[in-house]
Amino acid sequence: MPNSRYLHITHGNRQNRGKRKTLQSQPASIGIHLLIAFFFMSLPWKSAFANMPFHNPIPGGIAVIYLADKSSTKPSVKFGNKEILVLKDNKKWVAVIGLSREILPGNYLINIELEDRSKVSQLFRVDPIPSSMPGRIIELPEALLDMKFEPVKLSHLLANDQTYPFSGPKAVVPVFKMQQIVSKGQYVPYGLIIKKGKNTELIDHSWITYITDTESVVASPGDGVVEHMGQLDDKAIYVVLHHGMGMRSIISNLKYTSLKVGDTIKSKAPLGITAGSVKGRVDWQLIINQNKVDPLQFSPSS
Repeated sequence: MPNSRYLHITHGNRQNRGKRKTLQSQPASIGIHLLIAFFFMSLPWKSAFANMPFHNPIPGGIAVIYLADKSSTKPSVKFGNKEILVLKDNKKWVAVIGLSREILPGNYLINIELEDRSKVSQLFRVDPIPSSMPGRIIELPEALLDMKFEPVKLSHLLANDQTYPFSGPKAVVPVFKMQQIVSKGQYVPYGLIIKKGKNTELIDHSWITYITDTESVVASPGDGVVEHMGQLDDKAIYVVLHHGMGMRSIISNLKYTSLKVGDTIKSKAPLGITAGSVKGRVDWQLIINQNKVDPLQFSPSS
């Protein structure tokens, strides 16, 4: 059931979800208050290899698929008509597939084009969302009912990476271990929002909304290149970071940033400050193969 009870968690391990408890924190980190007690399933930050993400094949998660192809040339992999991120790990090619929140559980095929231009398919499975995270349905607390939840819509970012002329490092392998973008506050997690008021609304919230102090510093979640910038209707700023190989973050609702298109930025480096006159608010969308996925599955603090 939706739950708006607050849970205090500091950066640390992912054990004992759902209990009101403070976990051991890492140096120089400040806890994040969550808006729901169940939060996300416990995903340990570990993998067979240092820079591989954790296999989490659920809606909003990622599938990490080791390919049968053993050729030395990197294969081209597509899921539907979308180009998939492919890495080499321990002499094996690995496809990393971002799964949208709307995808249904079941068996799916990826299409692989080999070195000799022949094509094969490989099966993988999308699992249901576990009962420990019931549908990622969040009942919005009364204090936040006036808040608007609208994503930055950049249609050109959803175009095929082969045709979109971005400035980012397409060949650079992204680092999947990412950081929280603010150091304190509250946040509304990735999922569906039930917004009760005069008219009950069900809102697709395929990103994270942080609520913190006004003019709080917003940090980069990972290494990247500033691919695009712009303003929202309320004059707040959004920044698109390309982390490499089509993996992007969209950070929106900034009051100020000194960055410009083409700038490189390191993980944890300042992006800007939050907009807002009473409370600061900033949103983080994470896109992999053009699907918006749950950013916190890559964060060591979640």
